[in-house]
Amino acid sequence: MVIITVLLMSFKWVGEMVGIKMKNLFQAGMALLGLAAVLCIAGGREAGKGCAGEQEALTVHGLEVCHLQNPLGIDEEFPVFSWQMESTRRGAAQSAYRVYVADSREHLAKGQYFWDSGKVTRAESVGITYNGQALLPRQRYFWKVEVWDENGEACISGEEAWFETGLMGEGMSGAKWISAMDTLPGERTPKSLEGYSISYQMELEETTAGFIFGAGEGRYGEFYLCEIQRQGEEASFWLKQIDCCEILWEEETDISHCISQGQSLFEVEILVEGESAQVGINGKQAGHFFIGRTSLDSIGYYKSRGSLYAWLDNILIKDLSGGVIYEEDFEGEDNIFAPYYVPVEEGRLKIGCGLMLTKGGERPAPMFRREFPVQDKEVTGARVYMTALGSFSLSINGERVSQDYFSPGKLAYNSELSYVTYDVTGLINTGEDNAVGIILLHGWYDRAVGYPEIWNPWGDKNALLGKLEITYADGSVEVIETDSSFHCCLDGPVREDDLYHGEFYDANYEKEGFDEAGFWEEGWQQAEENKVEQAYLDIPLTGKRNEPIVCVETLSPVGVTEPEENTFVYDFGQNFAGTCRIKVTGKKGQVITLRYGEEINREEMLNRDDGIGTVWTENLLTAEATDYYVLKGEEGGEVFEPEFTFHGFRYLQVTGLEEAPLAEEVEGIVLSSGLERTGEFYCSNEALNRYYQSTLWSQISNFMDNPMDCPQRDERHGWAGDAQIFSRTASYHMDTYNFYRKYLRDLRNIQSEGGSFPDMAPRNFGTEWDGKGGAISKNCWGDAAVVITWNLYTQFGDKSILEENYEALCRWVDMLEDTSEEYVRRWGGYGDHLSLEDTPSDLSDTAWCAHSADLLSRMAKALGKEEDREHYQQVFENFKMAWQRQFVLPDGKTICNTQTSYALGLEFSMFPEELREGAAGHLKLLAEYSGYHMKSGYSGIGYLLPAFSHNQMTQEAYEMLLQEEFPSLLYIVAQGATTTWESLMMGQQEEGQYRLVGSLNHYAYGTPAQWIYTDVLGIQSDESCPGFQHIILEPKPGGGLSFAKGNYTGAYGKISVEWKETEAGYEYYFEIPANTTATLILPAREEPYRINGDLAGQGESAEKAEYHLVSGSYRVN
Repeated sequence: MVIITVLLMSFKWVGEMVGIKMKNLFQAGMALLGLAAVLCIAGGREAGKGCAGEQEALTVHGLEVCHLQNPLGIDEEFPVFSWQMESTRRGAAQSAYRVYVADSREHLAKGQYFWDSGKVTRAESVGITYNGQALLPRQRYFWKVEVWDENGEACISGEEAWFETGLMGEGMSGAKWISAMDTLPGERTPKSLEGYSISYQMELEETTAGFIFGAGEGRYGEFYLCEIQRQGEEASFWLKQIDCCEILWEEETDISHCISQGQSLFEVEILVEGESAQVGINGKQAGHFFIGRTSLDSIGYYKSRGSLYAWLDNILIKDLSGGVIYEEDFEGEDNIFAPYYVPVEEGRLKIGCGLMLTKGGERPAPMFRREFPVQDKEVTGARVYMTALGSFSLSINGERVSQDYFSPGKLAYNSELSYVTYDVTGLINTGEDNAVGIILLHGWYDRAVGYPEIWNPWGDKNALLGKLEITYADGSVEVIETDSSFHCCLDGPVREDDLYHGEFYDANYEKEGFDEAGFWEEGWQQAEENKVEQAYLDIPLTGKRNEPIVCVETLSPVGVTEPEENTFVYDFGQNFAGTCRIKVTGKKGQVITLRYGEEINREEMLNRDDGIGTVWTENLLTAEATDYYVLKGEEGGEVFEPEFTFHGFRYLQVTGLEEAPLAEEVEGIVLSSGLERTGEFYCSNEALNRYYQSTLWSQISNFMDNPMDCPQRDERHGWAGDAQIFSRTASYHMDTYNFYRKYLRDLRNIQSEGGSFPDMAPRNFGTEWDGKGGAISKNCWGDAAVVITWNLYTQFGDKSILEENYEALCRWVDMLEDTSEEYVRRWGGYGDHLSLEDTPSDLSDTAWCAHSADLLSRMAKALGKEEDREHYQQVFENFKMAWQRQFVLPDGKTICNTQTSYALGLEFSMFPEELREGAAGHLKLLAEYSGYHMKSGYSGIGYLLPAFSHNQMTQEAYEMLLQEEFPSLLYIVAQGATTTWESLMMGQQEEGQYRLVGSLNHYAYGTPAQWIYTDVLGIQSDESCPGFQHIILEPKPGGGLSFAKGNYTGAYGKISVEWKETEAGYEYYFEIPANTTATLILPAREEPYRINGDLAGQGESAEKAEYHLVSGSYRVN
């Protein structure tokens, strides 16, 4: 191998051969930077000015604290500082730094510092830990950094930078949890009946469906569910009492004898008298049940997940005197479920899956308000600190305080609560009465289960906790806290809000001006204090650490159709997560229905669920994803934007209007955590470009304060396996540091005492209140904390992420060792989820055990824990040897001979060195025999392409990446996908027809986009100098691409790569940011490379040539 160190003097290249192997190219590069750089012409030190001449100015910018720009309300005892250098001068680098922190802008200018780091001779500018006196709560600190370049010239950051602490563990003493009364004066009391009879027809085969009665408190209250389960010639009837999604009581009876021969119809009759329910089916006695006295109230139906339909018809309910209460044959335009949408076909109600009730038992979102006087003197600052059991919308004096959504976010309510901090100084009116208004929503607290039959352990009482602090110029402070001085209304416009099912907004109930002084509070009542679970009175409060959910983009429809009369379908041309904004005109009381879908029903679709051209919703499963708006009848039209729910969709279906709103009157509101975009890519293959964009859009859609698996159906959980396999791709696409840091904290908070991690976080079902019942130690999913921690460290270069997670990761790996059988893990996890081949789970799980131990050993090395490094390296070797004994044959073939087994084995270094080449050969044969179709599931998908390219099979990797026939990544793109799908097996064409099953917006199969960054562009981090302080540049042209270009903005700046094919070969262009170095690796060739026009050296017979580069721009040909 030829190693060539390239140095620049003035503006000219000098190529020099170096006859040594550079094991640490970064250190070598830093030693040579003084020779490589142009001498500073001027030694200017003025803040914001360069430390050299104007043509080669050096600036310091991008100042961040805890990886956020000017963060507000952080609760960090030891925050970390970061900054970037920028210069047009080749070789510009930092040789030392000095951080100054002051408790005011004036003190910073005068040099009166709260902390002065002193001059530190280090090149790092990321993750610099504060090491001064204890930070005070609710205090804004200003800071700057002085940087010395490689020539000893100093310059000081010019941009104003600050961070403001939050409560810092003080809590909200004096503030009380406030909530709405369970029953407000004048609220409707359900009518009680002595008895009633229920009859209906249910038709079903090979599935289960049920009828609901007694649902006076809605879907999350108490009701009875009468389920029929039909399997072949056997059938059973279940009567279940359910409350808040928990089954309180259930009883089963066999009704096989009631089946009419060859029929799938069940005619059900139920007589309820007092505490007795007698059931007859098809004219035969089915059972006699004893139940509690139950008012009829709302009725409805429920069917769990499944692809088979049931049918409901001819509902008749009477009181014991014969008076009709409900009667419905589904023949007319409206039915008893109006205004809610239910699918009706051929005079029967079609039950796919989900729960629906007749209208009743409303519990509108509570509205809170309080007026307060503000003194007639200068206000220098005003802050709101607020959290909720649910989410909230906050306004002061008629103005929203923020544009974020669903704050405080998706929390693990069992361990701690995040609060958000708002600067509301500009909203305070001095010398007069002011007012604060708050709408309290369900958010993720008690509407985040997804599956109606699963209990949510956190509680069903939404509440608010917060305070407003107003600071005057004279130093005095006034505090307005949540307590019983707030008044509450339970009759506002948000009649229903549910993240899964949608929002019902009735504009006729708007309380205009409720958040302004002077509002008339007719019907408002005093808020309750501290009527929450005892645990929430003492639970820790921490400032929100990550970016809020915001609108990141708006989309306009690319088309509108009317597939059925007065049914209008808008196509946004892009699948995404969010909501819509629509202007409508109509009469007072008119109901507009908005339904959302990722696809429309097409003629060639085998599993259409409605008329051709209408939205397809079968894959939403039990999520209704429907919004309703009741007009107040304004002449100029009304604008509706559901703010308290979100959906995953490309298509919006509008009904309830006679004319379609104009396309310009409809917008798609794209919601996502407000992460900075850091990666870009474009090439000559348009299908690959579309795939790349689809991976990005799936990340945008699913990064909603939590790495959700999907944004549309009744799931949307933070599955750990999905999160970790995509984490490196995600971190190239966007700055994910704080997003994943929060997720890692969620994982740690519900780690079991024995070390097990959960398979999702937060976990809010199937477990007790503490959530730790879900810590079930399934590999690949449980290994997420290890992999994500390592990826954040290598990607962003901040060692504090290792320190935060290290102890928890040690407990995890220790548990893996303890629960293995002679270092083979037979735990029965998810294995290679959604794979197209059969890889034994104990093979993949054991490989993951080894990988976690290996990564932990590397973390120990980075932290200087040599004893731990040796221990976990030995644990890795033990798992590795057991894997070889159990799963590898003498010729390097695995026992299952699957893509995933070789991908994991090669990338996790599991094969003996002498068998590695043979294993790679078997992988190559598999690829050839499969026609270069990807078959790996979630466990192996992130390692398949690297397993090829790291073993001299780059062309095979391209063949697999660019495969367009089913099943493949680009086949899905060819079907019109704008996001990545849940499985590669979806959408297969058979004689011009196809079937869709699953999510059309799942980021897991976007994981191979990582290879686009690391191999097509060749931008790789160096774990010995993480955060891309030293960059490995190894682009691998191929695959028939004539050009590729892109960039990644890392912790030290933007890294750009471009290559194109010419008649003379490939030409390359690179940009390396200041304060970094790079190792450029190119294929060896007979003709020497020219770098910026100068001869750089010639490789004789070596496979690769390496060049050491300092910061700057380079053209190589």
